[in-house]
Amino acid sequence: MRAAPECPKEDRSVILMPGIMYLQTHETIGHALELDRILGYELAFAGGSFVTLNDFGSLRYGSPRLTARADATLPTHPAASATMTMASRPRTTC
Repeated sequence: MRAAPECPKEDRSVILMPGIMYLQTHETIGHALELDRILGYELAFAGGSFVTLNDFGSLRYGSPRLTARADATLPTHPAASATMTMASRPRTTC
């Protein structure tokens, strides 16, 4: 790496395909909001989270212009499938 050319300093456009955007959003926002990380269950495996239970409903990621949603029960969500949609329906429990 010592022989690598210096990285350009000017602004450049970046075009990202949807798949990499889903991945980047999950890595950046999703992991920090996973309850097992918030509760410290992942510390030995994948790390913890800066988010606490008290942050829910008030924590702001990024600017007010950012909107991020994750709802796999919506048919247009990248993670949606017939199985997940069926599983999300209310069930009667005994």
